[in-house]
Amino acid sequence: MPEVPGAIAGQLNPVAGSLVGLATGTNAFGEPSNNPYMDALQNLVSSTPEAQIVDAFRRGHKNQSARMFPSTSGKSELERYLLGPGVAARPTNRAALAKAANREHAKRYTVYGK
Repeated sequence: MPEVPGAIAGQLNPVAGSLVGLATGTNAFGEPSNNPYMDALQNLVSSTPEAQIVDAFRRGHKNQSARMFPSTSGKSELERYLLGPGVAARPTNRAALAKAANREHAKRYTVYGK
């Protein structure tokens, strides 16, 4: 069972995940949503390659140092769209990945009281 209400939505396909988020009133991170309809719509379309390309260009040249998967101004997103997800390399930030893993590990133990 997930520790955060609505977190199961991330394990489902985009349509079912959006419906779970809408039904539970949570966003993509399992937190309470201020606008569940908009969050459900965003969850539905955010996984499409077109939305990822638009998002990458919208971020532009902002600081990407804290992101787990830093953007390359749409280059890797466009490669994934044209060549497929298994071909194009996706840059990763190992320090951000380790920080997120530690945060998730610490959260798990505080929930269960260990």
